[in-house]
Amino acid sequence: MGKLIAVVGDRTTKGGYILTGAGDAIYDGRNIALVGDLVSCPKCGTTGKIIEGAPNLTYNGVPAAYDGCRVILWM
Repeated sequence: MGKLIAVVGDRTTKGGYILTGAGDAIYDGRNIALVGDLVSCPKCGTTGKIIEGAPNLTYNGVPAAYDGCRVILWM
């Protein structure tokens, strides 16, 4: 079984949320998250971005994020 596609509103492993997604790429009623989209981090109070995605699933050439993708935070 494959990994679930990440969408706006999904939780991160640290309890934050995916904040942004592709404006017109929808899955199950929510925008699909792509590499470069923003995430929140409640532990450090900052935002960051998704830095990993599926190379075989892209939108306008940008990889779609999936459950468990890495993010980087700005401190």
